[in-house]
Amino acid sequence: MTVTIREATSDDIPALDTLYGQIERLHRAHEPDFFVAPTPDARLVLVRRWVRAHDRHVFVADDDMAGLIGMLFCIVRRIGGVAVVRERDVVVIDTLVVDAHHGRKGIGTQLMERVHRWGKAQGIREFQLGVWAFNTGAMALYEGLGYRTYQQRMVLSADEDSH
Repeated sequence: MTVTIREATSDDIPALDTLYGQIERLHRAHEPDFFVAPTPDARLVLVRRWVRAHDRHVFVADDDMAGLIGMLFCIVRRIGGVAVVRERDVVVIDTLVVDAHHGRKGIGTQLMERVHRWGKAQGIREFQLGVWAFNTGAMALYEGLGYRTYQQRMVLSADEDSH
């Protein structure tokens, strides 16, 4: 098994759609009040937009035997610039997926390291991401790469409000 980490091309869109379907179903299973099943072509349209947009970047893990076994979608954003927050560009890692049959083989780490090198080459020194509380495996990966929690987002549904 030889894995190459590279930027996605339009030829990768069908395989990316399949990979994204895995993480989409996982999120929906754990957070059904937040995530909904996409309409038949909605996920494919989303993935196509990611690959073709100039301000978004998709990196893939391409196995010479199995094809695409991982993907990482990120966006460069300018944040801050208000009176109390330093303005800067950051790479926001939106989605990381490793095929369920190829987990725990270092593919996620390789994708993350590739986006770190890419961002640094762009002069960007900060990387941010969000991770769902149920996804302890992803949290362990990110913490192992040096990520730290600096903010938590909390939610209260009106149905759960006991006051």
